[in-house]
Amino acid sequence: MEMKFLRGILGNTRRDEIRNTVIREELKIEEIKRDILQWYGHVMCMPEDRIPKRMLQMKPKGKRPRGKPRTRWLGQIREDIEKRDQD
Repeated sequence: MEMKFLRGILGNTRRDEIRNTVIREELKIEEIKRDILQWYGHVMCMPEDRIPKRMLQMKPKGKRPRGKPRTRWLGQIREDIEKRDQD
């Protein structure tokens, strides 16, 4: 789904047969991830009573549908931090 959105931003379709790596390079996806990590650090420095921090730490109630669990935003941040530490 992510690549569908990224292709749409550039005005490309799958029929154009442009590799995903080329699309990511054109849109500078790595810079976006850096900005997201900076925002995460900013939110983590906030006091506990601030709404953005409470929303980030909130655990949703209820059950998820069967199948592979969806990646949460915070889970993706953790993966990005681990990748960055390995480089």
